[in-house]
Amino acid sequence: MRLAVMDIVDEATGVTFARGDALVINYAAAGRGPEARGPDADEFDADRTTARDHLASATAPTSASAPNSPRSEIRIALDAPFVSFPDLQLAVPAQDLVPLPSFISNGHESVPVRLGSPAA
Repeated sequence: MRLAVMDIVDEATGVTFARGDALVINYAAAGRGPEARGPDADEFDADRTTARDHLASATAPTSASAPNSPRSEIRIALDAPFVSFPDLQLAVPAQDLVPLPSFISNGHESVPVRLGSPAA
């Protein structure tokens, strides 16, 4: 948490944060603006050409991490269930997924799936 050191007006919303107000910054929203990433900025894309510029990216210019490690991890983590269970699908309509009641993380309370038959 941070404290406003002066009055701040959010130009997008018109909301004023008074000097001394407690502020919690949600970095999960950083880099999702269409002006920075284009009209599909809010969609997940592990291969986005500007992925290295994202604050949450381990491949950001200031990072010492291996440049392809996070992308490889994403591909493995997302591909593995579908490789093992090619018919995997949501067990409920996507609009019925309940978001986590959190302003710090994004996700759902649960993601029920039907595995289907395992791969041969």
